[in-house]
Amino acid sequence: MLRAMDEHLEAVVALQAGRGVAGLQAVMHDAPARLEPMFPGATDAEGCRWYLLRPAAHCTRQQLDALVQRLQRCADVDAAYLKPRGEPPPAG
Repeated sequence: MLRAMDEHLEAVVALQAGRGVAGLQAVMHDAPARLEPMFPGATDAEGCRWYLLRPAAHCTRQQLDALVQRLQRCADVDAAYLKPRGEPPPAG
């Protein structure tokens, strides 16, 4: 079983306009991950909507997938998805 941190996975969460993370407390209460602002210090409404979901070291890929699915069902969430892994540009 691969751990999410071994794969350097994280997820992206976009909140509905005007919503805050307080509405996600029920989902995040026992979650093996934490939400961090994608743009710390942002003061504009668009920048304040975006968060990174950073998995704990013990979080498995399956747990992260399940958490993203639960977040997708939250009324306060506009989008939640696994962030694609970065890849080097093709050689040539």
